[in-house]
Amino acid sequence: EEEQELLQEYLMGGRVTESNPLIRRIYSPLLGWVENRVKVASGGRYSFLNCYPDTQGPFPVVLVLDPEIGPQAETGMEAWARVVQTMHRLASERGGEVPPSTPRDRFLGYYITRNPIGNQLISHSISVIIPIGESLENANTLSTEDWKSVLDFFLSKNYLDSKSFFLFATQEYADLAIRLATAFPFTGLILEEPESGLFATTFPADTKDSKIMEPIRKVYLQHLEKLNAPTLLFRNKKNPVIEINDDVLLKPLLDSKRPLNLILTDYPMRIVDPSENQDESARMDNQPTPRFAYDPKSVEKIVDHMLYFILQNGSSPIDLLPQGPRPPRSNKRTQRILDAANNIERKMLRYMNQR
Repeated sequence: EEEQELLQEYLMGGRVTESNPLIRRIYSPLLGWVENRVKVASGGRYSFLNCYPDTQGPFPVVLVLDPEIGPQAETGMEAWARVVQTMHRLASERGGEVPPSTPRDRFLGYYITRNPIGNQLISHSISVIIPIGESLENANTLSTEDWKSVLDFFLSKNYLDSKSFFLFATQEYADLAIRLATAFPFTGLILEEPESGLFATTFPADTKDSKIMEPIRKVYLQHLEKLNAPTLLFRNKKNPVIEINDDVLLKPLLDSKRPLNLILTDYPMRIVDPSENQDESARMDNQPTPRFAYDPKSVEKIVDHMLYFILQNGSSPIDLLPQGPRPPRSNKRTQRILDAANNIERKMLRYMNQR
């Protein structure tokens, strides 16, 4: 059972130290969770989850746009359902009352505690906001006015620092992030370089075709001219359109003379995991399939620069939250494996000496 649980944590980007050194075990009583159904300008309501340090604030806040939020929320809800089912079973077996329902917020927020980006933000006393469910699915199609309603809602919270409000977006939401940062006074924009054109415009295969490239460059230039927030841009050498982005994205940012921090990594932060392409029958039963595999060195570099960027541009300090009261189970298991290996080695040496 323990190995199955560890395997699930590993697949979720969890606490297996050797594979994911950036995950910290956070002391859970120090975290506050709240799920909000926010009414937007167009009249609909969309769900967002906010996790914040349950200590004296206010805290810097980061709105995170990352497709990894979706599958981790689904897996979290599956775990929540199992916990509730177990509680009812134990109550039935022991003839007692069913305890109060376990809050599902922290299960919905698996991304915040078990993903390298979300985990490192909340570990450093930075409040994290993520869209969940249809809010994430419709993020790119919501109007700018709808998004302003969401952002105004969270800025009204006195435990969040309105002068330290950042936006982090992976490449899938890079276009949306640029659109939002030109319409809303974020303290800073943290952006992974896109691999497609602005607002679903497709980059041409021939990077030298200036007639095709010029309209795309004009679209970028039009929006980047309105971008006032300091920007932290992550680029990776393996990006197939890195040369195109030199012209349509990087050059306008440099020409604007606005604050720009540029970070170049050898590999992408994450790639779609090969298991996503397997047949359903080939996947392990009852095990969550990860959407992404992370490159530890790239993620570590990105996280370090992201935290420094937030510290330099925000008005609130960032403090490391204490870890859990006991070491991660993976550390114990690793030590047991090493002890077993040493035992085997000693037995082999004794056997060889006897011969």
